[in-house]
This record gives sequence, structure tokens and C-alpha cells, in this order.
Amino acid sequence: MIRASNKVLPNEIRLRQGAWLFLAMLAIFFLSCMILFLLYALTRTKSADLKIPALEIPISFVSTTFLLIGISACLHLAVRSAQREQQLALKRYVSLAFVMSILFLLIQSIGMAWLAIVHVKVDKPQETLYGLTFFLALVHALHVVGGVASITFVLTKVWRQMYDHENYWGVLYCTWYWHFLDIVWLFMLISFGVAAYLV
Repeated sequence: MIRASNKVLPNEIRLRQGAWLFLAMLAIFFLSCMILFLLYALTRTKSADLKIPALEIPISFVSTTFLLIGISACLHLAVRSAQREQQLALKRYVSLAFVMSILFLLIQSIGMAWLAIVHVKVDKPQETLYGLTFFLALVHALHVVGGVASITFVLTKVWRQMYDHENYWGVLYCTWYWHFLDIVWLFMLISFGVAAYLV
């Protein structure tokens, strides 16, 4: 369907509204989880009778942050490439984002495995934050799996040249979702750091 680039089809308006509502719902969920995590960490430290082992954040959590930022940057450039009908650049950016998303999952799984091992080896695992930190990182990782699925879907359409300057909604939504995952992960990492400092 041909249309002027500055007009939005009603169907596209519904898609955008649905996407924003979905992301807002996820944002409320993650924000609630992190507030409860910090409150739990704060109340645990106020118990004088508990000697809680300090929470250490896996170094892989920091390194994967750069991968998340790289994925978002690539997808942002992919949207611009689609808008400019630059098919080769679009393929490169989405392909690179896909590779980095797989790397993210692999490296993140190393950090999560470390958290699980430490949790099991500690004398009183119920008194640490390792299990809860692992759970929250796992919840984020499961949403990343959803992001990898969306990149895979977009990538197959990109290689079939199904996106152009008028039809690039899939790339745009995928980009929004990964930007959201970035923001959530940064907030989670800061929360983990605050909890590690408190404990």
C-alpha cells in the first residue's frame, strides 16, 4: 500500500498503541520487582542478628551491558537504513544485532551459573541475595529470549527484502523492545550494585 511518509495508517496506530501498552505493562512489572528487591535487601541488612554474606555481581553482567547497548545501537541504525531504503546496511545491522544477542545470552548464562553455584555453596543460602538476584536475572534473560525471537523474525524478513521506507514496523518495534530491555537491565544492574553495597 502506497502512502505519504508522514501519514500513519489506522492499523499502524493500533499496532503502536498495543506495543506501548505491552512495554508499559512490562515496565511496571520490572519496576515493582526491583523496588521489592531493594526493600528486601534493605530490611535484611537492618537485622543485627544476621551475618549476611556480601553480594558479589558477576563481571559478565557488566560486560553483557555493553552488548545490550550495541544491539540497541545496531537496531536503531537498522531503522534508519529501512527509512532510507538502504537494504544492504539494513541486513548488516540486523545480522550484527542477532549475533550480539546470541552472545549476550551465552555470556549472561555464565554469570547466572556462577550466581547459582555461589548460592548453593554458601552455608545459609536463604540468608543471601544470590538466589533472588539469580531469579531476577533469569526473568530478564527470558525476556531477552523473546527479543532474540523478534530479531530472528525481523532478520528473515530483512533477507527476503520485505521492509522498505513505507513498511518497517517490525524493525521499529524490535528496536523499541531492545531499548526497553536496555533500560530495564541498567536499572537492574544499579539495583544489584546498591544491594551489594547495602549488604
